[in-house]
Amino acid sequence: MNKLDPKELRTAFGRYMTGVTVITAKTAEGENVGFTANSFTSVSLDPPLLLVCPGEHLSSFETFKNTGHFAVNILAHNQEEISNRFASSKEDRFAQTKWSEDIFGSPLIEGATAHFSCSTYERMTAGDHIILVGQVHDFQDNLAKGLGYADSGYFNLSQKQKIKASDTANSRYFAGALIECDGHVLINEKDGRLELPMVELNDRYFAPLRLAEYLRENGVNADIHQTYSVFHDPETGQHYTLFRATAAALDAGSCGTFKKISELEPAQFEQAGFTSMMQRFKSEINNQRFGLFIGDSDSGDIHIAPNT
Repeated sequence: MNKLDPKELRTAFGRYMTGVTVITAKTAEGENVGFTANSFTSVSLDPPLLLVCPGEHLSSFETFKNTGHFAVNILAHNQEEISNRFASSKEDRFAQTKWSEDIFGSPLIEGATAHFSCSTYERMTAGDHIILVGQVHDFQDNLAKGLGYADSGYFNLSQKQKIKASDTANSRYFAGALIECDGHVLINEKDGRLELPMVELNDRYFAPLRLAEYLRENGVNADIHQTYSVFHDPETGQHYTLFRATAAALDAGSCGTFKKISELEPAQFEQAGFTSMMQRFKSEINNQRFGLFIGDSDSGDIHIAPNT
């Protein structure tokens, strides 16, 4: 059996859309601990069970491995900052977060869309994680929309509903790619104007598949990765989904030519929203810290994935 590439496997796992939770507990000394997780699953109604999967890399792993009680906080759509704080911050996360104690003393994060207070029902070792099964003794449902996560970026239903509300019968949908190879990106140049490889969609929900098909048809061997930008142009009703991708060689097929990223002039991308996107891309390529933009051609939000 071939050895699996952990990085590629993690990326593939990340295609699955999940909610975002913060799992909390107390140490034996009474200190609060917590971590961001999307490995949360409801298991049973009778008895009421759920599971989470703490990893050995966590500084609080021993606490969760041995704890008798813990809480699950399902984050609301406006709690990305809390998700990032519990995913990466090494400071006192609870000092910067509003919380209260549940019936067992585990922290409940204020504003979360739901809380579950659990006693440990069962724990099992599973590779570099443990499967921690909790029996729910109390819960709160606050009816807020939840925060979602997929392809290394956040999303939420409020954004989806805003985009849906802006749809018209004349809307058109496009999928494009920022295809990188050896410090270059694939560009098509027409009359001094730059464009990315782009295909119009009949069904926007199959954007990655249609884009991959388009690239193959035009002789480009590329692997499509995470979503990079999702935005629409209110004036034209056109919607764009851009993906980051990598090519194995500087072979552009019939899609244009590979150009050095350092030499790109974002202002040459005249389509609404593309100049600012390419300015961001040139900046983020230097530190390899990529975000997901969701908005319109003038403004929006950049969602940075947690370092987990």
